[in-house]
Amino acid sequence: MSLNMDESLAVRGYLEYRNKFLTKVQQRAIRFIVEEKQQTKIRSEVAMRMTCRVVEDQNLLRKNFMKTYRESELRNMAANVFLDGLLTDLCHPEGLFYDAESWPSSWALDPTEGPNRERRRLMSSHLSFDIKFLRPQSINKIKKREKSPPLFHLLKVKRLVYAPNSWNYFLQSDLRGNINESSLEDGLVPGERIILSLSAVVVRSTVESSGEILAGDKRFYFHSDYTRSVQKRLSRINTLFIRWSYGDLVEIYKRHHLLKDTALEIFLSDGQTYLIVFEDQAKRDQFGLQILSSDLCKLSSFSNVSVQSALQLWREGAITNFEYLMQLNKLAGRSYNDLMQYPVFPFVLSDYKSNVLDLTNPVSFRFF
Repeated sequence: MSLNMDESLAVRGYLEYRNKFLTKVQQRAIRFIVEEKQQTKIRSEVAMRMTCRVVEDQNLLRKNFMKTYRESELRNMAANVFLDGLLTDLCHPEGLFYDAESWPSSWALDPTEGPNRERRRLMSSHLSFDIKFLRPQSINKIKKREKSPPLFHLLKVKRLVYAPNSWNYFLQSDLRGNINESSLEDGLVPGERIILSLSAVVVRSTVESSGEILAGDKRFYFHSDYTRSVQKRLSRINTLFIRWSYGDLVEIYKRHHLLKDTALEIFLSDGQTYLIVFEDQAKRDQFGLQILSSDLCKLSSFSNVSVQSALQLWREGAITNFEYLMQLNKLAGRSYNDLMQYPVFPFVLSDYKSNVLDLTNPVSFRFF
């Protein structure tokens, strides 16, 4: 069908008007999209800033809470340790409030080491095993641990009636004098600058304490949020704080723990030793280098004693058999703090000819 001139002009005019309208609508839509993107961007930035501010406020509140909680824990621990020391001082057999019915009637080996890593000191301790393993005449020793000593109601901690010696030492000797009331904010010495912080586990015999070890410019610290004993039925504590001085370090050795070369064993001038286990070997070495860069006025060894030098001293008679064997145990990585690598003594016996070995005869054993 053919169109006349007027119809053709009308169609052309309609198409031009439609195209202009569509172009105008498209431009307006593009303008709306651009404005929407700009407004969305502005609002997103405002929302992000508000979110960051809320997160920062929450982190600040959480940090303040943790700080307050740690201060409270350290304060309570310092008070409990002081009261526990006061209790011990006043309730011992020669003390004013001595009570024979609650005082330990058994003995435990003190972890303090003397020359050649000998442990000769004993300390009063309650028996830590079940009553069924005792003779009837010794049952009263078990009953004593069930009775609280005088003044014990002043303490707000649960009594560790089954605590072994190593556990007691963690709670008492390490804490006594190591918690600084004037620096409870982080348990640090005033003005201390922390150089290195690593996750670590301090192991002493049957007690393991997981936490964070801090190397400062004056001392190094260990703060634990969880301490437990590998023995059954033993209590645990949630907070533990230990502080060591660089000047007290006598020896440092690299050690294995659970068949992994990730530990350090430190020897202090007061006879105490600690096995510090890190997450991996690199962090262990990093901490060791940091410690060695400090002022270690009493340090005598860092894994640099050779077997040959010990052997030569033994051949010359400068050290005894016992000293030589203890040195070999130390160089072999054996430690009283790791039950998997406890020191061993080969060739203890001297009698290999008798049909029946008399263990009561001193001649049956070698002289150390």
